[in-house]
Amino acid sequence: MPPLKNKKFDELIVLYDFTLAGGASRPIYNYYKHQQESAGKRMVLLRLFTRRSFLKLWYYGFLSERIIINGLPCFNYWQVLLLCVLKRGVVIYLHEAAPHVEPFAQRHALKFKAFCWMLRNRKVAFVSEWQRHYFLKWTTVPRYKIVYNNINFPYEQKAEKGKITIAMVGYQSRYKNAGFFSKVADEAVNRYLPYEFIWIGGEGGEMSQMYHSPNVRWLGDLEHVMDALNSIDILFFTSYGDTFGLVITEALYKGKKVVSFIENGLAPFVSKLKGCRVYEQFDESLVLELIDQVLKEEVNVKEHRDLVEHLCSMDNFKSRLEELFAMPDE
Repeated sequence: MPPLKNKKFDELIVLYDFTLAGGASRPIYNYYKHQQESAGKRMVLLRLFTRRSFLKLWYYGFLSERIIINGLPCFNYWQVLLLCVLKRGVVIYLHEAAPHVEPFAQRHALKFKAFCWMLRNRKVAFVSEWQRHYFLKWTTVPRYKIVYNNINFPYEQKAEKGKITIAMVGYQSRYKNAGFFSKVADEAVNRYLPYEFIWIGGEGGEMSQMYHSPNVRWLGDLEHVMDALNSIDILFFTSYGDTFGLVITEALYKGKKVVSFIENGLAPFVSKLKGCRVYEQFDESLVLELIDQVLKEEVNVKEHRDLVEHLCSMDNFKSRLEELFAMPDE
């Protein structure tokens, strides 16, 4: 840890844990690298799982002009809650909704009460309007901004021709809905449809409670997810309660077709795009009908990319954060 003399930092970013495979980590890491390398800012990225992390939290917290608390899991710790009480210039950047918020509220009632106080009295970045409406069931949030996740815009790579490949990207967890993905794959096989179903992403807990179809290729974690998207035809996004859906933007930017469940932050945008559909119930026959519909449509790649660039460029991400930081504290 550096000595106190002449040490000031522009921004501290606090994370519970960090993995580039997760949608809650990639956008804030992209921002951290951009601010550090392109904007010349003195940045600190602090993981709460590291050695002496809480000593570092206080040290960097009081030497930083601004602080971003990245995600609900950080509030497992009273030290983070106390820092938010004592400091100004704090933004709480949330990625979670029902699958994570409700268990937290049940298991940590007192901490959750303190967390809701923070939402009323500190600045909050939501990743979608859908997520903001969800949090209204818990508390009011007077100082907020919708800060859509940013992405690293991918390079061009020609996809290989072959079967119609339908993929989902995400951890194999209950709320990512690997079971429903499996049932749709089974129904497609029963109908002799020429589809190949693949799931990209490792185990995410509750594995014994989920059905894993032998008609799905379970690829596990891949280092370069964006490259894997080159070879698919349709992103079949089965997750429910997903506040944003980062992989949807990545697929759209590559000109891919998307069939998505309605409960995510991007569904209102996806539903308006040609070559995309949104479904409202977990019905295998309905989803296969929607897949058939999108296969018959041509994608307007420019329309897809214009939308993603509007929502997810680093310039827009920074601009929305700056507007949020500029809001007065309580």
